Amino acid sequence: MDKRDVMALDSVNSSDSLQHNPCEAPSEPGGPLSMEESDNSLKRKRPRLDSGGRASGIMSTERTIATSSSSEPAPLSPSTALTEHGLVQTDEQTNIDFPSHVRTPSKVTINVRAPQPGIPDLEQNPKDVLSAPSARPDMSATRESSSPLMITTNRSATVSPSSTQPRSPEIEIAEVEDIDSDNDGSEWPSVVNVIGEDGQGTNLMDHFPCLDRGQTLLDTMHWLAGILEKGDLGNGEVILELTSWFNAYLNYTERPTRRLKLLEDYLPFWMELPHLFESLLRRRHPFGPHFHVYPLTVVEGNCARFIEDLLKVYARLTLRLVQMDIHILEQSSPTENSRIEFYSHRYAQTLNYVTKTVDVPLWSTFTKHYNISTSRIVAAVADYFLAIPLNGFSCVSHFAALLFKYICNRPSLFHHAYPAMQITKNLLGIASNKFTTCRDDILSIPERWRNFPREAVRFFRAMDSEIQTSIQRVPSSLSGDFSKELVNIMASLLIDSAHTDRTLAASLFQEIVGHFEDARPEYYADLIGVSWKLKLLKKYVTEGRMELRVQGVDALQSDLVAAFNKYARSNEVGINHPVMQYLASFILENKLVDYIVGIDSHPQLIARSANIVGFLVVTFKYTSHESDAIWHTVRTSQDPRVVASVLTMLGSIFNTCEYGVLIYLCKKLNELPLHAFDAKMIEYGTLLLQHIRDKFSNARREEQLDTPPYDLCIRLIRQAAADEGKFAANVDAVSQFALGELAHLLQWGPSESDRKLIYKECIRDIAEKTPNATGSICAINALLSQRPHSDTALLTEELDLARLVVDELAVSVQRQREKGVPSLVRNYAVSARLDLLYNIILYEPATIKPELGDVMWDSLWGKGALGERERELAWTKLINALDALEKPNNFLNRCITVYLPQLDPSLFTPGVLTFSQHVVDYQNRSMVPRGEGDQDVIEIMGVEQVWRLILTAPNESIGVSAIKLLVGIYLDSPIIAKASAAAVDATHIAVVDRCVRQLTSAASKLRAFSDGTTSGEDEPMVIVVSDAEIYAQELYFHRSLSFLKEIIFGMRAHPQYSPPLKQQPEIPQPATTVKGDPIRIRYQGFTGNSQTAIRDFVIGDLETAKDLNERLRDSTKFSRFNLIAGGQYLNLDAVEERTLRDLRIVNKGLLMVKKIEAANTGVEMDYSEGVAAVELEISKHFDDLYDLLGLEEKLAHEIFDFIISFPPENKIRRMVVDKTTSTAMIFPKGQPYKALYCINTLQICLKEQLQRGNQNEHFISHGVKLMLSAVMDTSIIEAASNHQLKMSIATSIVECLLAFLKGNDPPLFASFSS
Repeated sequence: MDKRDVMALDSVNSSDSLQHNPCEAPSEPGGPLSMEESDNSLKRKRPRLDSGGRASGIMSTERTIATSSSSEPAPLSPSTALTEHGLVQTDEQTNIDFPSHVRTPSKVTINVRAPQPGIPDLEQNPKDVLSAPSARPDMSATRESSSPLMITTNRSATVSPSSTQPRSPEIEIAEVEDIDSDNDGSEWPSVVNVIGEDGQGTNLMDHFPCLDRGQTLLDTMHWLAGILEKGDLGNGEVILELTSWFNAYLNYTERPTRRLKLLEDYLPFWMELPHLFESLLRRRHPFGPHFHVYPLTVVEGNCARFIEDLLKVYARLTLRLVQMDIHILEQSSPTENSRIEFYSHRYAQTLNYVTKTVDVPLWSTFTKHYNISTSRIVAAVADYFLAIPLNGFSCVSHFAALLFKYICNRPSLFHHAYPAMQITKNLLGIASNKFTTCRDDILSIPERWRNFPREAVRFFRAMDSEIQTSIQRVPSSLSGDFSKELVNIMASLLIDSAHTDRTLAASLFQEIVGHFEDARPEYYADLIGVSWKLKLLKKYVTEGRMELRVQGVDALQSDLVAAFNKYARSNEVGINHPVMQYLASFILENKLVDYIVGIDSHPQLIARSANIVGFLVVTFKYTSHESDAIWHTVRTSQDPRVVASVLTMLGSIFNTCEYGVLIYLCKKLNELPLHAFDAKMIEYGTLLLQHIRDKFSNARREEQLDTPPYDLCIRLIRQAAADEGKFAANVDAVSQFALGELAHLLQWGPSESDRKLIYKECIRDIAEKTPNATGSICAINALLSQRPHSDTALLTEELDLARLVVDELAVSVQRQREKGVPSLVRNYAVSARLDLLYNIILYEPATIKPELGDVMWDSLWGKGALGERERELAWTKLINALDALEKPNNFLNRCITVYLPQLDPSLFTPGVLTFSQHVVDYQNRSMVPRGEGDQDVIEIMGVEQVWRLILTAPNESIGVSAIKLLVGIYLDSPIIAKASAAAVDATHIAVVDRCVRQLTSAASKLRAFSDGTTSGEDEPMVIVVSDAEIYAQELYFHRSLSFLKEIIFGMRAHPQYSPPLKQQPEIPQPATTVKGDPIRIRYQGFTGNSQTAIRDFVIGDLETAKDLNERLRDSTKFSRFNLIAGGQYLNLDAVEERTLRDLRIVNKGLLMVKKIEAANTGVEMDYSEGVAAVELEISKHFDDLYDLLGLEEKLAHEIFDFIISFPPENKIRRMVVDKTTSTAMIFPKGQPYKALYCINTLQICLKEQLQRGNQNEHFISHGVKLMLSAVMDTSIIEAASNHQLKMSIATSIVECLLAFLKGNDPPLFASFSS
């Protein structure tokens, strides 16, 4: 048996035992307690029952005890509890009425032949019991409190097997009256006449071993159970007393009326009695030092024989209760629905363990501690059970047969037959041992054992008949988990019977299995069991209700796995074992796969069928027929749950399938329409192709992978892109799946011939411009990714791919535009064609003739493109091709030199700008660096297209980005960085000149537009100017000025383009010898608001102040200055002859040298030093820029903002400070921005003069007069056309006037006020 039987025995409670042992039947709640938990169970409350000799009909109990087999086991009374160290007394007691239907027996006269010694009080302290003076010396030796509990009695003399005293009360049944007589309708009391010497009679139940009058039967029984499980059994007296008492009871209750009466009156005791024997079977400890165990051949004084006799009595007692249950069934009707209570269920469960030869703790104790094999004890009990008059197997089988008549209406009764089957299985094991031992002399085996296998088969047939007919019943008696356990044990009964009797096995084989050519006699038993079980499970699956169908498939797949592990893995024969072959043949012949995975099947069945199909795979019985049957369900089922279950099932067997099976499944997958590829199908396909690749790579084949995987991927790629206008999410997922899987498959193929066939088929779609053209292009792209160079050449040269794809491109673009295809579809279609054209452009550009190039350019980048998004995709791909070039490319050169310059500005996109940037990089990539002495303007290839973007792009963001790009090219490009400074300056000056020319050109045209006329050859001609022309020139002007600003600011931000500051010359050291002691003079120069660093020089202290004056003039370059020494002005000219020692100049500290400015307006600025060459160039163009201030206000404003970022031009400086300059020149009529510039120049001149510290009163007076006249002349402000400009002019005039007024000394205000 399974090792779990040990657990089952340790938990004999029927519900627990079933949980641990798959061959145990579920029991009622009244089943026995766990053997491992005996201590705890003994501590529970137990009912108190009167001994039975009382007149009252009410029994004292501690709680109500159910009187049926479903009652809970009565717990131990709280007054006493058995522990590992003895009895412990408790105080809690509760008295409630016992159920009224339990009768209290009356008294009859009992003759006692000999006086009975006293029975110990179980409620007294165990130490008192152990120390009682009347205790028997051989059973009550003094022990520590922690020692095992010993049985003691209060009888006057010690009782032992060899003593002259009787071992137990000698009970003699005295039939005083005829119990069967009616006696006026009264019932006889359930007592036993026991004749004693004093002539008095007592109740048999009062003489239950160790029963004290203060205790109940249940308390005593539980106390004894603890002794049997863990206590010291002394010399076995308690075993003998129990055996004697049970024999007396059985003899007395031979008549049915007596047994029933006594059973009903003490029902809780009898229902709990199996616990006593369960405790004995659970025993794991030695029995005690005085418990003599000898080899079983020894009879006298052998305590092992005592236990054997007790178990025989228990077998007889069990059969007595089974007979009563048979009587109950015979008196009932199978059609009734009333509740039936059985007595024998728990007894039979315990008898099951009595008849087991292994996994019983008691037998292990005998073997471990006494080295005695207990198989003889079990065999003796079993023989006693089978022998006449007991004829136990006939009794239990009859009971089971009767039960089977009830299960149609009462399926819950089925588990009561389970112990009978377990006992039968145990007996078959014993019979098998006998047949094995006496194989050469079968006749020496007792007849009852020789016939037992056939009896067991008859028992099997009776149950099998009911099982076969109950499959279709509703409710079925086979419902629930019990069905599985029942089928398993029935199959084991059949196998064990066949194993035991070879003759019987041959007969059963012909009956159940029939013809099977691979069978040999040694395999008959297994084949018989397997065949019966398979046929039954097939009936489950095909004829049962849904619940049984699921159970059948579950059981079938579990059995197949078990068979594979038993016969294939652990057997040298492997999958060729007859059982394996029979199983596979049975599945195929009965078409179980067709049924379980058929179109009418249920997802629950399909989900459980993986091991069934997998079994055919591992036995090499799986064929294309099974694949076709399974795939028929996938293809035709309308239930997505069924399809998902089939796919999951198939996916779980891929690891066991051979390469050929997987390839065939791939072919079947390719038969499905595109719409069938949902997320589950894609998952299945991914798993299938992965296993195909793994199987192929593991086999290390040298040939290419078979074509079905490639056919599948190519077909899905082609079809997924064909449904234009109905582009669904799953179609995109299908496309991604197919493309991804094809990329993985390219490592192993396809072969050259298959590749060419795929190419030709795809190009046929392109040439015929079919809806599949996009998908075919995607397929070609996928194959080209493996060998782009050689395959592109093949396609363009042999199949004229370039012409075909360009022609199809034009048609596809037009078709999608007309149909209004969604952008997602358009993007997908264009991307596919761009990928293909990319390879042609990169590897075979010569095949793109000019006429094809024109069509391609217009369809992808020109006006014929589908939209902005598609253009951006095309520009990105063109940029990638340009970056990947390693040699000149005719088509790309044509794009740069012909198509791009002709591109309409309305089509300028960020992609055009990016492409232009890459064109500059591409064209200047191979330029030879210029020599250091080269001072010519640097020619940068490709910038003209950037200039075109700057000057003509309608999109402002593109124009701004183009300006930044071009500024970056002129300032940071490698060609600039490698050139000489002179060449860079020349280049930047040329750029400035270009910008100014563009500004003046645009201004000239705008003035002409505003005049409305233009000069003809003979006379002026009136022209009409469009808004677009005006906008184009304004944009031209605006972008040129923006670029000029950006490059100036960029150069100022780059230190390498800023001129170095003029360094002050080092102080020259005197050439002559120092006069006197050398001293160090420290000084700092000041000019206006600026100052120099602190410097010093060495001079002799005997030199004069005149010498110091010259040194300071040379060092600071100040022609005139004031000197502050020691905080006071020092006039060196007045003390020029005095020595520095006399002046104590060394003690004056830091000398402060302040420059004296010339008494003039300081309008002139020296641009020769400290100014960048570009800014100098801008100053040369000042007249042109100043003239532009007279343009329309919007343009003039831009010029004004630019030129005020530079110092005022000297020409304007001279004009504004010249007293003779008229107000009209400074504030020209109708030109407000020129007026603003002059006002700004006046303010700057005043500020510079104030910073120098010598104000020119004439200049200030002139400035005040100019501002006053401006204030008085309202036409200056009114010349502005918008309010904001008017406010700006007025504010500037007022601010300038205030600055001049604040710059004067206070006395000057008086003259102004007059």
